[in-house]
Amino acid sequence: MKELKLEDRTLIRQYLLGALSEDEQARFQDRLLTERDLFDELLIAENELTDDYLSQRLAEGERERFINYFLASPERRQKLRFARALSRHASESRDASTEPRRWKSLFAFFSFQSIKPVWAAILLASFAGLLWLAVETARLRSQLHQSRAALSRAEQRERELEREMAQQRERSDEMARQLEREQGFSDRLEREIASLKGLQADQIPGEITLALLPGAVRDEGAMSKAELPRGATRLRLQLALERSGFASFRAELRTPEGRQVWSRDGLKASQNKEASLVEVRLPAGLLADGDYIITLRGETASGESERAGTYFFRVLRK
Repeated sequence: MKELKLEDRTLIRQYLLGALSEDEQARFQDRLLTERDLFDELLIAENELTDDYLSQRLAEGERERFINYFLASPERRQKLRFARALSRHASESRDASTEPRRWKSLFAFFSFQSIKPVWAAILLASFAGLLWLAVETARLRSQLHQSRAALSRAEQRERELEREMAQQRERSDEMARQLEREQGFSDRLEREIASLKGLQADQIPGEITLALLPGAVRDEGAMSKAELPRGATRLRLQLALERSGFASFRAELRTPEGRQVWSRDGLKASQNKEASLVEVRLPAGLLADGDYIITLRGETASGESERAGTYFFRVLRK
């Protein structure tokens, strides 16, 4: 064990007597967890303080702190009782071996029978002290192990909380990005609807124009409606495209039951400021009151056919 500095020895004595502030006690206890030499010196200092108290070598202030703070621990009170009993036994053994006359005292001092109880008491005290020291060391080591385990659990919990917070931030960022994408898509659809409604002014007499967006839900309140008055000759459908890049298109008009009403190949897409669209003109005589589904398929430059959009609308004849 390496030699401790004088200030460390003073710090240990102040710690045992409760003379340190809360911050100083906390820092000292942290050192006890990591410095083995400091811990061993603490055990030695406890024995020295007890011996100084029994020998009345403590100052008045230190004696008060020893009684009120140091002896607050049950283990330390037990140790004091043992040391006091041992000191009393040794003192009685010395008194019993003293003779009135000088030559008898000298003879008794060197007599084996006289010094035998003293050495027995010393050996017993040494054994008891070692036993107490072992028990106290085991207790303090157990406390040290528990403190380290609690610190490890706290650090692990802190790391788990940091991971959970990072995951929560990632989810929040992803939700913000998704909301931004949906808002952009909604704005684009609104612009397309406004553009398609503007195109309705460009129509011929007897022709009714209806602008449709792809993938609209078949709902009673949300479905687009084409009102065909008497004298209407054609229904002009302006179909907004989900995506462009097709050479031509095929349109098929069916009822919800799947019956085909009309079809046309070779349709071309046109472009305005806001959207790409395909125009379909249906003879009004083919359309009775009811719901209809129009499917648009696009043909690529390589001749492959792909779905380009599905549209729902309802015809109301007046």
